[in-house]
Amino acid sequence: MNPGAAHCGVASMPGVSQKCATQLCECDREFARCVSNYPCPRKKPGCKASNYIMLQTISNNDI
Repeated sequence: MNPGAAHCGVASMPGVSQKCATQLCECDREFARCVSNYPCPRKKPGCKASNYIMLQTISNNDI
C-alpha cells in the first residue's frame, strides 16, 4: 500500500474512475486540513549563518 496515493484498481472495472476520484478528493481534504494548522510563510526559507562563517566559506572557495 502506498500512503497518500489513490488505489484505483484496474481501469476496465466499472466505477473505478469514480472510486479513484473520490479517494483523491479525500486525500486533498486531509492534506488541506493538516496544513491549515500552520501559518503561511512570509518569506523564503534560507540558512542562517554568521557573517564570519559566510566570509570563511567564500575565502576558501567552497561555494
